Amino acid sequence: MRAAGAKLVGTWLRVKPALRTEAAELLQRWRSSLPPGGRLLGVHARGTDKAARARRGMRVLVFELALERTRTQLCSAAFRRIQLHS
Repeated sequence: MRAAGAKLVGTWLRVKPALRTEAAELLQRWRSSLPPGGRLLGVHARGTDKAARARRGMRVLVFELALERTRTQLCSAAFRRIQLHS
């Protein structure tokens, strides 16, 4: 399914060169702000891309992402502790 979608997009969608350049520069700035070995996570949250009226605002999204990051870090720390004591 993904391959078929990529073929359709590649056949019918033409991104303007200025937008490609802008996106590449933005991605480079994000990548250069990462620590060595750091990873960049792209997130699409349903309802945040609606132009007329978003079902969930960006503040809610950012708050939820921060909570998830904290939860993940706590779980990772606890797992490392368990590994050290095993």
